[in-house]
Amino acid sequence: MGGQLASYQGSAESVEPEDRIRFYRPDFAADLRRNAIVSVAAGEAYRIDHVYPADDEFQSARVIPLTATEADGLPVADE
Repeated sequence: MGGQLASYQGSAESVEPEDRIRFYRPDFAADLRRNAIVSVAAGEAYRIDHVYPADDEFQSARVIPLTATEADGLPVADE
């Protein structure tokens, strides 16, 4: 059936995996927004592509990884 669901004619043929980050909302003073940069470690950062609706304390966002060159020099939080 070419990847289609047997009981649903014309349904989606595949699902592409996506990178997501789940944010704890009380940690942020402002709302998440598209194109914001999230720097998680030296040389590792992501651009927010889509913000999903928030639930009680969390909000997820689809992200696009930056290249090491793009992420180089971005600030990261001290642990």
